[in-house]
Amino acid sequence: MLDEPLTAPQHTFDTIVGQDLVKKFLLRAWAQGKLPHSLMFVGPSGVGKKSLMFALAKKLVASHLDPGSPEAEKALGKVSRSTHPDVLVIEPKSASGQILKDQVEEMHDRAHYAPLESRVRIIIIHPIEAMNLVASNKLLKLLEEPPPALHILIGCRQVHLTLSTIKSRCALLRCPPVEFEPLCRWLMEQTGCLRRRAEAAAQLSAGRPGLARDLLTGDEEEKRRRICSELGFYHREGYATIFRVGRNLINHAGGAQAAVASLLLWYRDLLVAKLTAESGRENEKGIGAAEERLLINRNLVDEIVEAAARYTPEGVALAIEKILERQDDTFQAMVDGDLLLEVLLTEIGVALKT
Repeated sequence: MLDEPLTAPQHTFDTIVGQDLVKKFLLRAWAQGKLPHSLMFVGPSGVGKKSLMFALAKKLVASHLDPGSPEAEKALGKVSRSTHPDVLVIEPKSASGQILKDQVEEMHDRAHYAPLESRVRIIIIHPIEAMNLVASNKLLKLLEEPPPALHILIGCRQVHLTLSTIKSRCALLRCPPVEFEPLCRWLMEQTGCLRRRAEAAAQLSAGRPGLARDLLTGDEEEKRRRICSELGFYHREGYATIFRVGRNLINHAGGAQAAVASLLLWYRDLLVAKLTAESGRENEKGIGAAEERLLINRNLVDEIVEAAARYTPEGVALAIEKILERQDDTFQAMVDGDLLLEVLLTEIGVALKT
């Protein structure tokens, strides 16, 4: 699930897959004493921003301790359990998905405390999109006049939705999707899965290790089947089902953002299947063998071919365009997920009639 609570990963820089340039920059800047006090990690959900922030927090709180010593191990364990007194994690805790006023006030107060067990104070904020304008302005004050020994680490999914005044006061670190082959090897090492399952998860995740690992669970496979079933119902029954389908998509996917991402993957597969049928390369399944390997939801090929047969390539392409247009809305605080999905399903329905 993409919007899981910000529990501290066990990763260190040595165990994080990909992000080599980011890790190299952080380690070099830390070793030279030139680490910026405000860092913004920018990239899609599940790409490793959270792991990088916690790995850096571990490096900072144990910088004055002997590596491998009992004191250092104790400090690292506290960071992993989110119990270190010098590390404050700010994440959404409300049903609205927003970072609340009392969290922001706690952040502002604790930023000015002297470190208790280390030589630094660290604030981890993820995602910054969950901050409303009041919270963002509080953060801006800290960025403008940071107390001594304070490090602010910010996770950001959509940098263009962040206040320019905040971006300009942070060093931006781009965290791109992980390359296919390293991700496959990492998944096999982490989970012990077979190569073919690792390849499917790596492809489906679009280079996001967190999502890829989740996709290897039976729960994720069942989730995708349920989402497929709901979309098949929508294709058959039409607009009258948008309220039910929208709500169920959110429930099955685990939130509006994940639901919209699932829609994008589904219609992308429909377009692949449709273009195959138009080219005349389909086999007994209704899709060519080479093109079947391009599908993300390869285990749902029959359902994809059946749905694709109802529409034109132009209609499916336009539906994808509508999804992309709405995708940024899911990152906004206080967005009504049900309403967003209802509007989007309506727009998809109109597009598919093209």
